[in-house]
Amino acid sequence: MTSFNPLTIWIYDECYIRFSAIDYDAKQVSNKFIHLTNNSIGAYYKDFDKSSIKGNMFFQEEFRCYLKEKESVDVFE
Repeated sequence: MTSFNPLTIWIYDECYIRFSAIDYDAKQVSNKFIHLTNNSIGAYYKDFDKSSIKGNMFFQEEFRCYLKEKESVDVFE
């Protein structure tokens, strides 16, 4: 939404998926990097660039291809 008067709402046909900088671990609940998906914060994590998902984000088509390769079927649809 960019305006209330007049009401202006933007809807995108494609999504993107963000991931936290590290995988969730119940033993590390105080570690902010397992909860936050904001890249501006995640970039401060020491191993941010070592993630298997570059930038901790997939665009819709990248995610669809990743799932299809992993599951051998198009589970996204």
